[in-house]
Amino acid sequence: MTTPTAASTAATQTRRGIDGFAANPAGRGFGPDAEDDRSTITLPNTEELDRPVKAPGANYRPMAFGPLGRSWTQRSRWAGTYDHEWLAQKFPFLPEDFDARYFQSAPEDQQVMYPCGGEEVVLRHLTPAGRTAFRLPAHLGLPVLFASREGGVAEVPAVVDTVMLEPDRSRLMLVWRASMPVKRTIREITHITVGHGVREVRLEQERAQRLRAKRRFKSLAEAVQWARERRRLTGGP
Repeated sequence: MTTPTAASTAATQTRRGIDGFAANPAGRGFGPDAEDDRSTITLPNTEELDRPVKAPGANYRPMAFGPLGRSWTQRSRWAGTYDHEWLAQKFPFLPEDFDARYFQSAPEDQQVMYPCGGEEVVLRHLTPAGRTAFRLPAHLGLPVLFASREGGVAEVPAVVDTVMLEPDRSRLMLVWRASMPVKRTIREITHITVGHGVREVRLEQERAQRLRAKRRFKSLAEAVQWARERRRLTGGP
């Protein structure tokens, strides 16, 4: 094993982490690298904080920043059972033992509770400055309206489902998620409105209705003629 050399920048994706077989099929590990000579082994660039990669037979956890694949063991263990009973009784719906944690693509050590707003984020050794700190936006509330074919409207508060950091681009991305259970089919929902609550939508509808009730004229002359005719009929000023 060669001595690691210093680097000012390094990739931290899962393909640079250790090959944990089913836990990280995209990683590097103690096996010949297809792009190198068969006698060389490309070691990972990332490893556990207090457990450096040293022994070929040791069981190391893949450590990297990046999403986990659907078939990787960290997610597939929550997928449920797809057997003959499921085919006969549940297909095409999810099995009874399906766990929503299957949809979690972030590694376990990078999972947090839903942000509420104002949380401090600190990046160490991930930017040229060495340490970069900032806070998430204070107000993260985002209402989502689901309108049904029966005429009902349900307001669901969206949650910040994903916080994605790109330090090399000085970029932060937030992804919100809102869900609404349906009885049979997605066609039960006619449309979805994002960013407005029920009260705001109703006020806008009332305003639009008032505008539709107003008389509109093609020209100023037509408006003057209408006003004169109205005064003549009503006897007003």
